[in-house]
Amino acid sequence: ETPDQIAQNFKEQGNDMLTQPVRYRKDALKYYTQGLEIEGVKNKEIIEALYSNRAYVHFLLGNFGHCIEDVEECLRLNPKHKKAVY
Repeated sequence: ETPDQIAQNFKEQGNDMLTQPVRYRKDALKYYTQGLEIEGVKNKEIIEALYSNRAYVHFLLGNFGHCIEDVEECLRLNPKHKKAVY
């Protein structure tokens, strides 16, 4: 598997956790973080999605400082990212 495929897999696992009961939100956070830790990811959209999705989970968990950090990083990568701007 390529770094892009591995990061995409972590993103999908995080997304799956968000469809589960509330107690799985921390697992979603873990998967998004693991996706961001993969070195050599070339697809910028995957990285943007991981930051945006992790920001959303931080928001849901009340971790507003971390939420803002991830939104800012997402916007640094793509100033027009729709979810991050919202």
